[in-house]
Amino acid sequence: RLVLIDVPAFDEETRSRLLQTSAQPLALTPELDCLSAPWANGVVKRLESQPMARAFEMFVEQIRPGEAMNAAFSYPWAERFPCAVHETLVLASGSPLLEGSRKAAALMPNASLKERLDITRAVLDEAAEETARAVDGFLNG
Repeated sequence: RLVLIDVPAFDEETRSRLLQTSAQPLALTPELDCLSAPWANGVVKRLESQPMARAFEMFVEQIRPGEAMNAAFSYPWAERFPCAVHETLVLASGSPLLEGSRKAAALMPNASLKERLDITRAVLDEAAEETARAVDGFLNG
């Protein structure tokens, strides 16, 4: 079984715009300032909804792929999702990724969509217990 949470399945226009603005490959340099944009987006913007320690954990996960950290923007989801053979739960929050999550679930032959429109940010932190129950119920059901 597979669980996808908030799928970035953007239409081509949105994907192209995001590739231009916020989805460029991470340009690693010996200077620490090469991490300033990911820090601003991954930590500073999250402090309203997450404690500093959690925002830092998410930052570390975000930069773990290094130069490929924004690879989700180039993944050919429209081609690949119809080939998914596993039973899949697509969990969609009320975030800007809602429509993409709906598209993903519709394309995957063995997918079910669970919408959590009450969660509008920090999907892995807000309503974490309810989200974990939904995921656990699906994986163990």
